[in-house]
Amino acid sequence: MPPRAPSRTATAIIPGPGADRHAWLFAHLARALGETLKRAADDPIPPRQPLFDVGLDSILALELRDRLEQELGIGLKPTVLFTYPTLETLVDHLLTLLPTERPSTDSSDIEAMLRAALDTGRP
Repeated sequence: MPPRAPSRTATAIIPGPGADRHAWLFAHLARALGETLKRAADDPIPPRQPLFDVGLDSILALELRDRLEQELGIGLKPTVLFTYPTLETLVDHLLTLLPTERPSTDSSDIEAMLRAALDTGRP
């Protein structure tokens, strides 16, 4: 699947170089998975627990994949949660797909975004 350009949300939430991206991504995935499975925040999923053993099914796997694509701005195969079936393996895989640098937001980029927003009448 071709990589997607990171959305504005993705570029805002993905930590830049030097940050603990592994810990951030683990927490982000654990929260997204917990919300997808409608689990209480105080009911964490162990890193090595197979996700399909804690309630994930094929439909929820696709929902979670779609959410991660949107939030992280990366393309993921429909089978990603079958191939990487634990939080630990999924985090390790997704770290290889995240951009290593945050996109530039110098003044010319900001000016271009503002012009585009004004031209279309929406942000």
